Amino acid sequence: MASGVNVSEACARSPRALGGYATSSRLGAMFCALLTAGACAEAHRAEHEPRAALADNTQAQREFRSLSSAWHSLAATERVHLEQPLREYIARYPKEDPTRLARGYLGWILYQKGELVEAERCIDPNLRGPEGRAKDFSQVVEGAVLTEHGRPLDAIRLLRPLQRQLIDPIERFLATEQLVHGALAAALYAEALNYMVDWLDQAEARDRTRIAEAIEARVAKIPDSYLEHALDPLEQEGESSTNSDAHRGIHRQWLFQTITKQLAHVAERTRNVSLAARILERNPALALDPASSSLVQLATGGEPPATIAGRTIGLLLETNDALSRRRAADVAAGIAFVLDQKEGRDHDVQLVFEDAVPDAAAGLSKLLAQGAAVLVAGIDTKNSDAAMHYAQVSQAPLLSLASNPTGSDFAFSVGLAAAAEEGLLSTLLVNMGYRVMTYGPLDYPCNDPALTLPWQTPDAVRITGAALLLDGTCLKAFTHDTHGSSPKPRLALGVESSFTALTKPDTLRGYSQPLFLSAGYYPFMDEQPSDLEAFRARSRRIPNWYETLGHDVAEIAVQVMAPLPEVRSTELADVTRYHASVQQALRGFESDKLWSSKHARFDAQHQLERELGLAGQDPKNDSDKQGSP
Repeated sequence: MASGVNVSEACARSPRALGGYATSSRLGAMFCALLTAGACAEAHRAEHEPRAALADNTQAQREFRSLSSAWHSLAATERVHLEQPLREYIARYPKEDPTRLARGYLGWILYQKGELVEAERCIDPNLRGPEGRAKDFSQVVEGAVLTEHGRPLDAIRLLRPLQRQLIDPIERFLATEQLVHGALAAALYAEALNYMVDWLDQAEARDRTRIAEAIEARVAKIPDSYLEHALDPLEQEGESSTNSDAHRGIHRQWLFQTITKQLAHVAERTRNVSLAARILERNPALALDPASSSLVQLATGGEPPATIAGRTIGLLLETNDALSRRRAADVAAGIAFVLDQKEGRDHDVQLVFEDAVPDAAAGLSKLLAQGAAVLVAGIDTKNSDAAMHYAQVSQAPLLSLASNPTGSDFAFSVGLAAAAEEGLLSTLLVNMGYRVMTYGPLDYPCNDPALTLPWQTPDAVRITGAALLLDGTCLKAFTHDTHGSSPKPRLALGVESSFTALTKPDTLRGYSQPLFLSAGYYPFMDEQPSDLEAFRARSRRIPNWYETLGHDVAEIAVQVMAPLPEVRSTELADVTRYHASVQQALRGFESDKLWSSKHARFDAQHQLERELGLAGQDPKNDSDKQGSP
């Protein structure tokens, strides 16, 4: 090989030999194989021949073919690793013809890295040089830099004539990509959408998913009016397409579907009946998608418009099974208790109900039609996810009774994540020296007579503690199943199990004192809030966990809506404005009046902050280690 870096030796010598850039073993192996493919035979012959001080044209061509092969084989994000080999090639062969295209490749890499001034310096000799492929691609780099410098119209004027004349598929693809960026930056939305079809069509198969996601993100930022107007030319192009451009037609149809889905979201969010109807007419396939049920209801008039009727809480009653019905009734009781206590004050708050069966979205829509300013839902996981999606689409504030893993902008979680319960109780038992099993509703199907517990096997001695996240029925079944076990496991109880153990102590007859999970004041063993006595006087017991959550969502709703004006309107602008006011108030909410959190507020993920700990017993003073190893 010519004087300079011996590629074969460099690749074998170190994974960092490619210009000092750290590469993965897979990428390093791929690059070395590509870069040495054209040079290995020459290097073998050169071992026994005198080496020239300067490379001849043939050697420069061979080395450039290896670089070009790597450029075309590597993924877009991996081409940056060619920077140093390209720099070395340009330094070795400054006057050879392939060096001009190598400058174009290096200029693109520098642009990708954000080194715009260096990129311009690199391609400047090409821009001042003769016509040809190297100059054309350098103009693509120049267009990209112009857009970054805030001159997208200049970039588009430069790139438009290049898009079709570039022969190399990667160079043509990169030119089209820059046309998309430039047209969007210049607010030439119709032109940008047209280039998006080319962009996806010209992408390599391995990159299409990434490009499609990038297009979806850009479509979401285009004004709605432009999107609807864009549907006509997309359809017209499809009608005039021939078999020869059938492949492009697939990508055109994909963009058509993407735009109609985006417009469907807009129609649902703004409750725009006419837009919903137009979108279903343009894309009837949406009507067959179960996720579009609310769009169909909106378009067909099956869904009344949202309204605001004073200060109103809308509760979605989730009644899919006996357990959900019982929990829903408890939440409603907790809300009713708070509203009864505050009745007759200046900031009266009303409560309206709807059933989640058969469709949570339909029930929530009816609640908004009845004037609900804040929604309450999420007793079970399925309906919680559906409610969060609906809140995101409708932009109506939601107080979720479950945790909020999606981080929805419009959903505020009052619920307690099972993982938080399990983590605290399990850690507590382990630190006290127990070997622990955790049981939640899915881990302990309490209606399964064939269930075998770990301590009912020959290895029973290995399990000495149990963290129970069970409702009352399952807790009774658990203690019944373990009644004859010896030794019995030490129990740490989650929020639902704690209520059963405290109000029905016979459930744990024969067990040592359990450990109770506390959340704020709940389960009301050590400290009691000021309004607890009123609840005890009415119910003759402490509140259970879902009554506690009902109390808290009512307190939150009252405190958030009390300072707001009492609006009654069916105008979309009024409804949207009021919902935004409630959402803003929830973001800044703070209170010491909740039961499940003594100093309550919502964190950055809209989760209610609460203090979790133990009630009724200090684990440091726990001297009863019955069943401990």
